[in-house]
Amino acid sequence: MAKQKTAAPAAPPEFKEFEKGLQALFKKDLKSASDSFEKFISAHPEHPTAVERARVYRSIAKRQLESSSLSAGNPQEQRLHAVLLANRGDTKAAVSLLQKAIKAEPQTDLGHFLLASVAAEDGDTSIAIEHLRSAIQLNPLNRVFAHNLEEFETIRDQAAFQELLAEDDSKRGPKK
Repeated sequence: MAKQKTAAPAAPPEFKEFEKGLQALFKKDLKSASDSFEKFISAHPEHPTAVERARVYRSIAKRQLESSSLSAGNPQEQRLHAVLLANRGDTKAAVSLLQKAIKAEPQTDLGHFLLASVAAEDGDTSIAIEHLRSAIQLNPLNRVFAHNLEEFETIRDQAAFQELLAEDDSKRGPKK
């Protein structure tokens, strides 16, 4: 005999705001979700377990709101957020943000240098070299920084990387 599916029991009326928050969270309407959970938290202290869960969901919504506002910010904020993402290991998101920042400010060496370091750490030699070259052209001091930055360890033995770093030495002339 086949089992019939039963509908989930209806939530008590005081949980409508909680449900509204969950629905908004799943639809990525983060502001509405946060507001709904906030209303539930302040209106229903008699449900401590549900209030604690609402706090967790509100925190998730707020964190995602902050994250998306940084990504949509100015190029300086995008670079900062990209560094945070890279430090967390989310290199794909970091690369995407850095590309966005570079598109907005192509003459800022820091964006190119950061993208080069993230790409190098991620093993993408061609992107790393391309953007390191741009960073060095915009600010020759980046050559010095690249010599010492551990993020470039993965590409340090590549001929293109060594050539980029050696270019400055060849312009100085023979050592005395």
